[in-house]
Amino acid sequence: LAQGPVPHKGHREPPDRSQLYMATSDGLLIAAGHAANKAGSIRAADGEAECNTILKALDPNERSIYCSLSAKYSNDPILNYTASYSGDVMTFDEFGCPCSFIRLSNLLRSFHKPKVLDVKLGVRTFLESESSSGPGRRDLYERMAKLYPEELTPREHERRAVTKRRFMMTRDRKSTIQALGCRIEGVAGLSAGPAL
Repeated sequence: LAQGPVPHKGHREPPDRSQLYMATSDGLLIAAGHAANKAGSIRAADGEAECNTILKALDPNERSIYCSLSAKYSNDPILNYTASYSGDVMTFDEFGCPCSFIRLSNLLRSFHKPKVLDVKLGVRTFLESESSSGPGRRDLYERMAKLYPEELTPREHERRAVTKRRFMMTRDRKSTIQALGCRIEGVAGLSAGPAL
């Protein structure tokens, strides 16, 4: 996550990159999945002119990992390249509903015009708990029909629905994640200039 300039009025991003990154009203550049969540899963911490920390929607597992890193590996050099956790923040959304966030250091605060690359590492990109096979979903069926039509079964066509687990397993198998152990999810900070 990086702080960057807010696009000026009239500035238009190329439409084919709109799912990959987004510039928020507070000047943050967000790559990949977080960019699709327009509700604000990542935002600048209030009252910080320099954007030294960011707020990210609270995920108890992620918070546990940050706490474990600082407690168990306090002398590990990797911590120089890992955001540090500095507590939870409770705030309210535009409707007055409570929202919980974790406060993380902004690793790119000292960079001028940073470029961000969101890369998934490993041979599977989801936890079983994230993909419980509940009822099939029409939106995932439509995505799968567009991306991997040959993978759909006659039953899935008939129901016009796919479970989240099935979609995620197919996506991992059909992308580079299982074969290479990584997948590029998105980018941020690129100009709308000519492709290289």
